[in-house]
Amino acid sequence: MKPVVFNPVAVSDLDELTSHIAQDNVVAAKNVRLSVFDTAERIGQQPGIGIRPTFNAPRFAGIRFIPADSYPQYLIFYLEGLDEIEVLRVLHGARHLPPLFA
Repeated sequence: MKPVVFNPVAVSDLDELTSHIAQDNVVAAKNVRLSVFDTAERIGQQPGIGIRPTFNAPRFAGIRFIPADSYPQYLIFYLEGLDEIEVLRVLHGARHLPPLFA
C-alpha cells in the first residue's frame, strides 16, 4: 500500500466543498469528507483503480480520477508516484473541468 498525500490545492478544494455543504447540512459535509478519505485509502491500496482521462496537455499524462465512495458526484484526481499517491484535486463532477487542468 502506498501512502496517499493531499496536496495543498486538494486540501483547499475539500475544505471549500465541505464548507459549502455544511451551510445546509453539517452531517452531510462530514460524511462527504469521510467518503473522500475512505476513497483515498482505497486508492492507496489499488492505485490503478481510477479512470485515466484524456488531457490535451502532455504534462497531465498519468492523472487518474475516481468518484468518491457514496458521493460519486465528487471526483478525486490523483497521480501515482514511485513512493506515494498525490491527490491533486477534489472537484464536483458538474464543474467544467478542462480549465482547471490547463
